[in-house]
Amino acid sequence: MVRELKEWRIRSRTACLKGPLNLVFPTKVGTPRNHSNNMKDFFWPLRKNLGLDLRWHDLRHYAISCWLRQGYTIKEAQTFAGHASAQMTIDRYGHYLPKGDLHSGMNQIFRSVFMQHQCDTSE
Repeated sequence: MVRELKEWRIRSRTACLKGPLNLVFPTKVGTPRNHSNNMKDFFWPLRKNLGLDLRWHDLRHYAISCWLRQGYTIKEAQTFAGHASAQMTIDRYGHYLPKGDLHSGMNQIFRSVFMQHQCDTSE
């Protein structure tokens, strides 16, 4: 991996901008990349080229909803999303949680509570 990264830096159009940090993926002026750089240099041009009308936050929302529909727990989705609490995740994305057959679920509860406690009067 180190070899590949070194080769990338050599091939990179900013290879001449080593600077004191000697970055592998610097900005065009040799500084560290940040969210604004990535949005301006990659996301917005890609969005325009694909003709998509979406925001970065739309992708985040889509990812979290996919995690929940896939069966990740609220706590896992909270961790991935960086939410301060599981409640925040539930409040915003709870409608994506898989829903079982509510009628069947209630019947199972009924059977487990009431059917086990009936006496067998056939004896």
